[in-house]
Amino acid sequence: EAAPHDIGYVKQAMFHYFQVLFQGEIGLPILCVGSVWKSWELLKEGFLLALTQGREIQAQNFFSSFTLMKLRHSSALGGASLGARHIGHLLPMDYSANAIAFYSYTFS
Repeated sequence: EAAPHDIGYVKQAMFHYFQVLFQGEIGLPILCVGSVWKSWELLKEGFLLALTQGREIQAQNFFSSFTLMKLRHSSALGGASLGARHIGHLLPMDYSANAIAFYSYTFS
């Protein structure tokens, strides 16, 4: 087995990690945080163009769809969860209820 710092090992590990994300039911989930996403209709054309071009160069066989998601609750909830975990406590979290999809796209 290759050492963890070997670039080939890291590249292969990342490939497998992202392959799982790409093949999910909703495609690649993209969490959109910040006010800029309130202007999605203005961003949409350029965003889709950039992803389409990147897909053609790098990931055509793997990246077939994506879903944009917004948090339902404050991101502070995640911070509280991490803080609690750091001191040995677990907060009950329903990750499937933390975000809502607002746009999905499948490449043709």
